[in-house]
Amino acid sequence: MRARIHFLGKALMLVSSIAMLWLYTPEQAYGAPHEEPCTVANVAGAYGAIGTSGTIIKGNVLGLPAGPFAVVGRVVFDEQGNIFIVQSASFNGVIIRNVSDQGTYSVNADCTGTIVAGGGTDTADIVFVNNRNEVYGMDTASGIVGNFIFKRITQ
Repeated sequence: MRARIHFLGKALMLVSSIAMLWLYTPEQAYGAPHEEPCTVANVAGAYGAIGTSGTIIKGNVLGLPAGPFAVVGRVVFDEQGNIFIVQSASFNGVIIRNVSDQGTYSVNADCTGTIVAGGGTDTADIVFVNNRNEVYGMDTASGIVGNFIFKRITQ
């Protein structure tokens, strides 16, 4: 009797797991698709920005001191493909406030894109997600290891 109850419990768990997978749509798993393709016009706006757990390698292209870094600030994408950045940064525990930079960005219809700042030496790959309300990014400048997230403040 006990073995039969154990078997029935396992069977019920298997059936309910399969039912849940069948009911779980790709939209739930990956988020709703963008309502329309991304353009510089519809991603434009101000975003809060955070970058943590980054590492700067000795001899990096930006000439920054080697060690860990983190940033927090505000990023503005305009409708002409320009980006404006104001942030506070921690380089190896040394805090520097109001670090500003500007550059350009591009965005593809699939919501992937690039940022070029720092006179062309500071680069990143980005993707707009959550109906263009967030940006995930990764530094691509030589000697910089870092990821960042931007969350929309204004349209």
